Amino acid sequence: MKNNKIITVLTILVSFIAFTVAAYAENATAYWSDTADKKISKIELKTQSSKTVRLKVDIPNNAILKAYSAILYYDNSNVSASVKGSPDSKMTPLNINDNEGAIVFNSFDVSGVTGKVSIADITLSGMNSSQSHCSILFTAFGESTEKQFLPKTSVLEITVK
Repeated sequence: MKNNKIITVLTILVSFIAFTVAAYAENATAYWSDTADKKISKIELKTQSSKTVRLKVDIPNNAILKAYSAILYYDNSNVSASVKGSPDSKMTPLNINDNEGAIVFNSFDVSGVTGKVSIADITLSGMNSSQSHCSILFTAFGESTEKQFLPKTSVLEITVK
């Protein structure tokens, strides 16, 4: 009988912990938009022309973003890319390192941000006629080391004509 009580207490405790983690573990959603804030999944460029897209993230209701680290991947044989802060960004990209096809950047805000957040403006320039894409990988995204909620991401299709 005593073992059953211990098992019951442990089951309740594990269930509570799992519920708490699941409630906080809701992922953020990253998406691409044009500078007018319209969600996009593809962009068309002319050779030797540029367009700017915005990387945004919807932070879950129960979460606070205090720091992130990201890598923007792109096909540097057909497209060039640069990263800078958006005019409405509350967390301007810092430590921007461009490594031919991969730009690493990060940011932090000790107070934290919530809601819809502009992460960065990315200027893409067409070099050669091609079909290509760029993608984003968040290697850290959260309130602290323990409270991470890496965003779901999507690919931005790029056509250069």
